[in-house]
Amino acid sequence: MRKTLVLILTVLLLAMAVAPAAASSTFVIKANGQVYDGYFAVYEGNTVVPLSFVEQAMPVTTKVDGDNIAITMNDQVISMQLGSRQALVNGQAAVMPFAAQTDQEQVVVPLRFVLENLGAKVGWDASTYEITVTSPVLKNGLTAEQTLSKITQAMTSQGRYKMKADTTMQMQMTADGQTQNIDMSGQVSGSIQEKPLLAYVTTEMKVENLTGTDEAIPPEALKSEVVMNDEGMFMTMPGYDGWVKMEMEGLDLNQLMEQYGSQDPVQSIMQMKEFGAVIAYEEDKVIDGKNYGVIGVAMDEESLGEYLNDILENTGLFTTGGAAANGTEITAMINQMMKSLKADISYSMVFDYETYLAISMDMDMNMDMTLDVPANEEAGTEAMSMQMNIKQQADYQLYDYGVEFEVPDVSDARSMAEVMAEMAAEMPDQPAQ
Repeated sequence: MRKTLVLILTVLLLAMAVAPAAASSTFVIKANGQVYDGYFAVYEGNTVVPLSFVEQAMPVTTKVDGDNIAITMNDQVISMQLGSRQALVNGQAAVMPFAAQTDQEQVVVPLRFVLENLGAKVGWDASTYEITVTSPVLKNGLTAEQTLSKITQAMTSQGRYKMKADTTMQMQMTADGQTQNIDMSGQVSGSIQEKPLLAYVTTEMKVENLTGTDEAIPPEALKSEVVMNDEGMFMTMPGYDGWVKMEMEGLDLNQLMEQYGSQDPVQSIMQMKEFGAVIAYEEDKVIDGKNYGVIGVAMDEESLGEYLNDILENTGLFTTGGAAANGTEITAMINQMMKSLKADISYSMVFDYETYLAISMDMDMNMDMTLDVPANEEAGTEAMSMQMNIKQQADYQLYDYGVEFEVPDVSDARSMAEVMAEMAAEMPDQPAQ
């Protein structure tokens, strides 16, 4: 019996030995649809390719100086050393999954790490053992992300600009079984300077359609002015004649504006990229006989939610209740609202190929959220559940780069707390419930 078992195992081992093709798989690399027939290797799940492959797949230059390796594409530089997993990507430290080394008298580097940091997409099909490399679309030798970065640099170098936009908004709110629909349209105008921060933005909307309620929206409630400078954010309020300084305990407005690009809408889009925004070239436009480039930016529900949550967590918005008695309640409602948020947003930006300045930008946003407001015994209000859908479109024009502008004097602004206390004191006493 034991001899029979040994004989069977021996036959199986011999069969495996004489049929290696059946017991192993062959890796294939396809670069932009073409099979690559040069040398490469796979070590512990990491594909390494010679520098010559990187040069074929991307418009890069490579340089080997002793143990030092530099891979450059326009203003992007990846630096590494033979035998080390440490690398620098545009000056930022990074760790590679596999060290660069010499193999068959060629310098080989980790394929995915290098190419993805240059904007390419690397795929893997486990069923066919096929590795695919898709190089990014280039215009003027630049990827869409590099072009967007160049637009940001061009706008920053001008120091200031103006914008105006035509916008429409459709809002549907359902609370306790009753639904209200509001359609609005209007204009937004702004003048923005980056350093030092100075901005003046006005908004004037009008109601096109209102259903589900008999309460009219006063026209003054649809007009606003906002000034931002190095001292903070100031705005006008319906029912108050003067400027109000926005001050919220736990909220650093200057940090909010600086970190999330309120000074620069293009920088704001670049910030979104870190949370999964997709940046791509769109079809060029011809305006008055001149060719202009177009960059598209889109964020889906998941990435936009992460982006907004990051703003809330890193700028103190979760603690704006501060010393207020209902601060915990507000924080809970914000948390709940963010968890229920379903939204997507997309931009289409037109830029001048000669100056790389943006001349226009279209925005399209769709947002759904749910908010459960608990009962408040002191105020005599009952619990309420609210569902809201907002659709907004805006067409921006960007112009007057480098031109100085004036803003209203806000030196006599009063704090939000002072204004709210004054307005509350002027309200007539409510009858007892």
